[in-house]
Amino acid sequence: MNKELHARAEELIAQERVEGISTADQLWLRQHLADCAGCAARAGATEQAIRSLRGISVSLPKTLANRTHAYAAIAWRAALAHGLRGMWNFLGLWRSYRSLRLACP
Repeated sequence: MNKELHARAEELIAQERVEGISTADQLWLRQHLADCAGCAARAGATEQAIRSLRGISVSLPKTLANRTHAYAAIAWRAALAHGLRGMWNFLGLWRSYRSLRLACP
């Protein structure tokens, strides 16, 4: 097989785990993995790494969410002062805060 097929397989392996791939790409990848031991091993290693990472517990300081909330309030005031561009920055910060709030009981 040529290098382009292996490169496509590697890209699809990563893309499948992050954002998903089309049904046609899924079928192509499954067939390629059935025919190529090297790419199948890489897909297996990727899956194992993801499982291992999911098993790691990361503890966050209990005050992190509260500090982030205070910073979000400051950012909101700055966003109001800077118009639409500031609002987009604030929305990105807010999403980060919501993720931390869910992670920190």
